[in-house]
Amino acid sequence: MWLVARRGRAARAWLKYCDTALLPYILADGSRSALRGLFWLGLSGALVITALAGPVAQRMETGAFRDKAGVVIAVDLSNSMGSVDVEPSRLERVKYKVRDLLSRYPDGRIALLGYANTAFTVVPLTRNRETIEFYLEVLSTELPPKQGSRPQYALREAEQLLKQSKINNGAILLVTDYVGGESVTDEVTRLREEGFRIGVWGVGTAKGAPIVLKGGQFLSDKQGRTIIPKLDEAAMLGLARAGSGIYVPLDADSDVDINALVRWLEAGSLQSGQEEVAGLSADAWRELGPYLLLFLLPLGAYAFRRGVLSVGGFMFAPLVLMAMTVAAPPAHAQAMEKMFTNADTRAKKKLDAGDLEGAAELFSDREWLGYTRYRMGNYEGAAHALSGADTATGLYNLGNAQAHAGDFPGAVRSYLRALKMQPDMEDAR
Repeated sequence: MWLVARRGRAARAWLKYCDTALLPYILADGSRSALRGLFWLGLSGALVITALAGPVAQRMETGAFRDKAGVVIAVDLSNSMGSVDVEPSRLERVKYKVRDLLSRYPDGRIALLGYANTAFTVVPLTRNRETIEFYLEVLSTELPPKQGSRPQYALREAEQLLKQSKINNGAILLVTDYVGGESVTDEVTRLREEGFRIGVWGVGTAKGAPIVLKGGQFLSDKQGRTIIPKLDEAAMLGLARAGSGIYVPLDADSDVDINALVRWLEAGSLQSGQEEVAGLSADAWRELGPYLLLFLLPLGAYAFRRGVLSVGGFMFAPLVLMAMTVAAPPAHAQAMEKMFTNADTRAKKKLDAGDLEGAAELFSDREWLGYTRYRMGNYEGAAHALSGADTATGLYNLGNAQAHAGDFPGAVRSYLRALKMQPDMEDAR
C-alpha cells in the first residue's frame, strides 16, 4: 500500500510542470485506478485484520460458587408438641433451636414446613434467614386445621419442594416427638432410594409430661385420662437409619445437637453441586470478529466493477473461509473456529455444554480455571488456580475451595482478605 501511494504521489508531481488539461494526454489512467484500488484494499484489509484480531464487545462473566444445597425443616405442630417436659414447651424450645441452626448454617436454601394431620409450606426454599425466623415465631399447635401426627405427609410435601427447585439430593429434617409406624418408614426408604437424606431431631424426654392447653388445663383422652406423650428414641433412630440420615435428640442445655446437625448438613452439601451467586469478571469475552466480515459484502459487490476485480478477490477470500466454517465437517470447523476465537472462549463453550474436563484443559484464565475445577470437585486444584486472586470475589471463591479441601486456616485468611476489600460481602462473612 505504501508503494502504491508513493507511485501516486509521483504521478501528481507532474502537476508542477504540466497544465491540468494536458495531464490526460500525458499520463495513463492506471495511477488513478491504483489509488482507488488502494483505498478499497485498505478498507477491506483493515476489516479483515481487525476481525482476525478478535474484537470483543461483551464480557462473559461467571459467578461465585456456593453450594446448591436444599434443606427442608418440617416442624411437628401436633398437640403433643405442647408438652412441657422441655421448658417452656417442646414447640417453643424448637423455635429457639431452629433459630440457632439457621445462624450456624448460612449456606444453602432452607424451607420451613408445618404438619400435623396434613402438611403445609410455611416458607418455600430461600436463603433469606430473616424470613424463616419471622414465620418461625408464628408456628403454633393451633395452626393445623385438624390434629394428628402424619410425618409421611410432611415428607411428601418436602420432596415436592425440593424437586420443584431441581434439587434431587437434598435433606429433610423432621423436628418431632413422634415418627409413626411402617408407612412412614416405607416413605423414608423410598426417598432414600431417590437420593434424599432424612434426619430426625427428636423433641421431648422418655418420661414425658402433660400437654398444657390455653386455659391451663391438661389435655386428656375420651376417658378423661391425662395424655403424657413420651419420646421413643429407638423408633426415631430406626427411621433415621432407614433414611441414611441422622438422629439427634434436642439438647436444651447445650449446642451438641446443633453441632451434629450442622456437620451432617455440610457433609451432604458437598454432594449437592454448586450454584452461581455473584458476578465474577474474567478475561473471557464474546468475540465479534467474524461479524465484521459482513461489512465486506457491499465492498464485494463493488469489486465486480471493471478494474477492481483483483481487489474483490482479496475481499471475498475471508467470506469463503467464513462459509467453510459453517458448512465444513466438524474437524475442519473446529480448525476454523480456532482462527476466530481464543482458548478461554472455546473453554467457556465447553463449560456451558457441561464438558468440565475439556474446559479445564483449555482455560488459561486462573479464576475461570479455579471455578471449573471447583465444579469438578477438585478443590485442591481450584485453590491452586485461585491462589493469586486479587479481587474480593476471587478471594471468596478461594476461601470456599480451601474450606472444602480441609485448609480451614487458609480459608479464614482468604475470607478476611475478601472482607477487607469488600466489607459488605455477606457471603464471605
